[in-house]
Amino acid sequence: MFPPGISTFVISPFLSNKDLLEYACTNRLMFSYVNNRMHEQKAALVDQLLYYFYYCNNPEGKKKITIRTRYDRDYYLNVRNLFRVLPDIFHFIESRGLTHLDLGCTSSYGGYPESPYRMITDDHEKLREITTQLLSLLSRNTTLLWCNLGLFQSMISRKQVIDAVEHHPTLDSLSMNSEGATIRFSNPPHHLWRNRRDRSFYWDHSRHDDAI
Repeated sequence: MFPPGISTFVISPFLSNKDLLEYACTNRLMFSYVNNRMHEQKAALVDQLLYYFYYCNNPEGKKKITIRTRYDRDYYLNVRNLFRVLPDIFHFIESRGLTHLDLGCTSSYGGYPESPYRMITDDHEKLREITTQLLSLLSRNTTLLWCNLGLFQSMISRKQVIDAVEHHPTLDSLSMNSEGATIRFSNPPHHLWRNRRDRSFYWDHSRHDDAI
């Protein structure tokens, strides 16, 4: 529909009914073309990201997606793009039965978790939206056994983590510390474990299945 006044005072005096109909049809065709092209480009982007981050032939035999630090020229752009298509990534995880998701990475200095403000966006509100979406998608997943959210260590509270995974059917452990980052045992633990006796969760530096 045209904005009020446009059809009466601008288009009608210059276009016949036939031309107006052709104009409207052209617009619909253009919308359909652009919409299809956008979907095709998004599908190509998702395929590229999955190929880049997906590992299935590794010594541990784990099917996983990992953003663990790499040093090629595409790494940072691919990480940013990954968080633009999280629903598609989680659909892939679910459909392929992936069991491991590693969203933790260390800085180039080593021993320190990367900052999401540098890796994804410096827009605080946008980051909040991404973390909310991530936890929501994680809460609906049914395949993961292990998850690392180390990139968001400073942004996601323990309560948010528990609320997201409390009823997860398969998750066995979740880490808020990036793989390779220094662990300070004098600080509160950043690792969440599932008690294999009663299926409850508890925070600790290491697993002990007799935890209540």
